[in-house]
Amino acid sequence: LKILRIIYLILFMVPLLILGMFGNLNLVYATWKFKELRNRNSILLAIIAFLDFVIFFSREFIF
Repeated sequence: LKILRIIYLILFMVPLLILGMFGNLNLVYATWKFKELRNRNSILLAIIAFLDFVIFFSREFIF
């Protein structure tokens, strides 16, 4: 049962986490790089993406 859980984590969760981190960082970079994306909504979305990225790493150290 424990081996099945590890296989599940490797096959499904790890790729999703990597894609999520990649997407969050790309959103923050695009908001910072392109001037037309620097409006109130885009900046708030970039802040949320950045904090999601930070919380992901802090969660790994806490638990």
